[in-house]
Order: sequence, then C-alpha cells, then structure tokens
Amino acid sequence: MNPSFDIKLFRKALSDGNIVWRKHTLERMLTRNISREDVLIVLEQGEIIQVYENDKPFPSILMLT
Repeated sequence: MNPSFDIKLFRKALSDGNIVWRKHTLERMLTRNISREDVLIVLEQGEIIQVYENDKPFPSILMLT
C-alpha cells in the first residue's frame, strides 16, 4: 500500500530544505526558463488540485498557483 500524501509533512520538508533537484528536472526547467525560486513558490503556496495516490514509488500532486 502506498503512503497517502501529507501536505503538512511535504511543506515541512520544503521549509527544512529537504528537496533534491534531479539533473533531468533542472535541464527541463532551464529549457522552459523556470527558476528554482519559481518552483519553490508554487510548492510552498500553491493549491493542490489533484492527488495521485497510486503513483509509485510515492504519491504525486498537481498544483495550481
């Protein structure tokens, strides 16, 4: 069974600086002219509009700013 998504735990991890920027992610952000700061703002302040509980290895979310 997958763990459910916990927004409080997620935002606590963000505030503690526990985020891993994968090479692929950074490359995509660069080609799309998206800064790390922009991503962090969405993750910290955005509204969750969909939770994908069955994604593996962890649940995923879709956010709106």
